[in-house]
Amino acid sequence: MQKRMAHRAGLVMAAVTALLGAVATPAAAAGRINPGGTRFYDNQLVMCYVERWGGTFYCDSHTRWITPYDTIQDFVIGTDRNVWTKWNTETATSEWVNMGGNCDPNGPGGGLEKSAYHDRWNMVINCWGLNDHRWWHRTRYSSGSWDPAWIQGWKEIKP
Repeated sequence: MQKRMAHRAGLVMAAVTALLGAVATPAAAAGRINPGGTRFYDNQLVMCYVERWGGTFYCDSHTRWITPYDTIQDFVIGTDRNVWTKWNTETATSEWVNMGGNCDPNGPGGGLEKSAYHDRWNMVINCWGLNDHRWWHRTRYSSGSWDPAWIQGWKEIKP
């Protein structure tokens, strides 16, 4: 009888440990979760993973632009605090491209916000500066070119 109770207690402890381990470990908390929403572990930001394209980033920093051709361009703050982007076309998908910056994922909007209209090819990415806690931006023009560097201040695309 004591052996059976000890065995059951051991099974219960193993199940509880497995459950808590799966919930409370950073690797499990950060693994393969959908972008958006900050995930915390021991009061620290946890990383998310873009399942479709690969890539680890600060969870709340993800923003997506749907182009006028209904293709997707994702922007995130990577582990190096730089803005990274990746996009698709009708026939191909880009590699992750480093846009630079030094963004704070604890900033407003997860440190990264976009301004765009679906029927236009120009858009803006705004980044909350890690060191100065100010907004910085880069603009994409309808020609496909971007500002060569981050410019101080918030910018919004207006109709």
